[in-house]
Amino acid sequence: MKVQFEDYSKYAADMFDVGERNSIYENRFPADLQKAFEMGARLVEK
Repeated sequence: MKVQFEDYSKYAADMFDVGERNSIYENRFPADLQKAFEMGARLVEK
């Protein structure tokens, strides 16, 4: 998983909500990745 830290419990990072970060990564990241792929494909076509 590509997040700021692999294990948030090892760091003083209270500004991060671990559950929210994991949720965003699992739910939003795949859609953003697909959009970036499609944008790259459009750029290569032109």
